[in-house]
Amino acid sequence: MDVFGVKLTIFDLYLLGIVGALIIFLLGIRVPDIVKRTNVAKAEFRSTFDQVILNIEENADCPIAQVSYRLRNQHLTAIIKYRTFVPFWKRSGFDNAVEEYKKACETAQEHGSVFALVDSQRTNDSRIKRGIYSKTIHRLLTYT
Repeated sequence: MDVFGVKLTIFDLYLLGIVGALIIFLLGIRVPDIVKRTNVAKAEFRSTFDQVILNIEENADCPIAQVSYRLRNQHLTAIIKYRTFVPFWKRSGFDNAVEEYKKACETAQEHGSVFALVDSQRTNDSRIKRGIYSKTIHRLLTYT
């Protein structure tokens, strides 16, 4: 048999068939495991941010400076763990979203001590910070 200018014998075709079957078999074994691990990582990543999103969006008195300070290390740990599950073609976008998240954390914490309650959490400035913080978290969650 002549394929693209290469002569293949019956033996070559049998070998190609066996190699192809082995590849399909190995992919069939590995793919479900990879999908399962990815889904678990997505669920863990989402659950890290779920409570914060609920507090920020449903509670107008949520002290954003204290929330962002208290949970920043937990969130950054979750981001580092999840980054390995982000496909390489989406990784630069994910990294940009992480940088935006870090800036939003700094903005939320910029007024004095985070342990002191900011004048009022209902001020316009506080609403803007809460909105920015919420948007950056939602952008991170789009990669799940």
